[in-house]
Amino acid sequence: MEDLARPTREPSRRRFLRTALVAGAAGAGWIQNPQRAAAQGLPGSGKLESVVARVHLHGDIFQAEGTLEGEIYFREQPQGEVALNWVDSVGRIVKKIPVPAPHLPGTPQPFSLALADGLTYRNSIQVFVNQLLQTEGAKFLLSPPARPWDDFHTLMWAAYPDGFYDLLVGAGVDSTIAYRDDDFSAILDNNFRFYVEQMAWEIFAVYHKRQNLWHAWEDGYQANRENLAMLVRQPCLNDPKTDEYLRERLTRMVRMHKAFRPLFYNIADELGQGDQIQPTDFCHSPFCTVKFAEYLRSIYGSAGEAGAEWGGLEIARWDDDTMRSGLPYEHGDLMIARTMGFVFLGIASFNLIGVTGAVLVMIAHGFLAALTFGLSGYIYQQTGTLEMDQLGGLLRRLPFIGAALIMAALAGCGLPGFANFAGEITVLFGAWKTFRLVTVLACWGALIIGAVYMLRAVR
Repeated sequence: MEDLARPTREPSRRRFLRTALVAGAAGAGWIQNPQRAAAQGLPGSGKLESVVARVHLHGDIFQAEGTLEGEIYFREQPQGEVALNWVDSVGRIVKKIPVPAPHLPGTPQPFSLALADGLTYRNSIQVFVNQLLQTEGAKFLLSPPARPWDDFHTLMWAAYPDGFYDLLVGAGVDSTIAYRDDDFSAILDNNFRFYVEQMAWEIFAVYHKRQNLWHAWEDGYQANRENLAMLVRQPCLNDPKTDEYLRERLTRMVRMHKAFRPLFYNIADELGQGDQIQPTDFCHSPFCTVKFAEYLRSIYGSAGEAGAEWGGLEIARWDDDTMRSGLPYEHGDLMIARTMGFVFLGIASFNLIGVTGAVLVMIAHGFLAALTFGLSGYIYQQTGTLEMDQLGGLLRRLPFIGAALIMAALAGCGLPGFANFAGEITVLFGAWKTFRLVTVLACWGALIIGAVYMLRAVR
């Protein structure tokens, strides 16, 4: 996950809009040169071209079905008629409206335009006073209306700078790509449809884009096929950190482009994804193993059923059969905790009887643990599961193993006649002289509760 942790400076939507609004256009230009336009109008002084101080719009991007609203600020009271032109990126006057002069000097004059007739992404507002183009204007971006896919689009899988789009149109190409979060001002300048490409290749196609990582993986796997770490995809698609990274990145890219209604979004190319999954078809990280175990459990219910269907397939405890019912050896863990409690109690009594009992408990536990773990391994090998609710009728199918398991459970309970009983009763005699209350609690907690647990398992 090194790439995920590496800080990167990504362009923000605000910075992109600022660049897009300031950027010039190719060809005819998306806003006419004010000086050239002034020369084509009525003769006048530079002062007359500066009657308008500022044109303020209520936003940067407007919907084609909506209305553009704004205000014109004047440096001085205009003398004569005031007109406003909406000009698109190829120099066409989309709409021309008269604007009444303000009643008082210094008062902004509001205006509004219905935008249903817009055809280009980039647009500008020009103001004329007495037919003389003012140097101050405004620029805005128009979000096209939602259009259904009712025709073919010819896409060019490459990004082109200004100067190539007329040639693309001549070749029948009407769409191109906007690469990730790179600047796509040239696409807007030339009014091309587009889709957003390679939004998350570093997650879904990292081995395709970075061939050095791919070759290093091949060499490492060929050198040691037993190294399970080589079967873990980097980054893992089920890792929560990957989800967080994708959510932030994809959300930001969609917000950056959505106003211009891309044809579609592509997270990574299919070749890159194929390169990544071809060798193993599956990531063996802990996250994926747990997910795969959940999938198998939804189909088979138990590891034994899966193993039986696949002809003795070795399945290791559903990713250790732990997700639903706890550790498969939890009865052994309880036995260990119970036994160690008696050992510590005997040592803490600090007398000959208690310490002798602790030694006896440790010796008895050594034999009992070997027996129970051996039986668990054999049962798993024969049945494919260690879940207690799947092992009913074990005594009928495996009478010797079932009987041995019952004996082990009774010994673990401290039943008289077994070595555990001798050690535990000796510990209790020794501890009674020192910790009477603790001894009573030990009798109740370890003997009674432990016996109930073991006998329920036997049943």
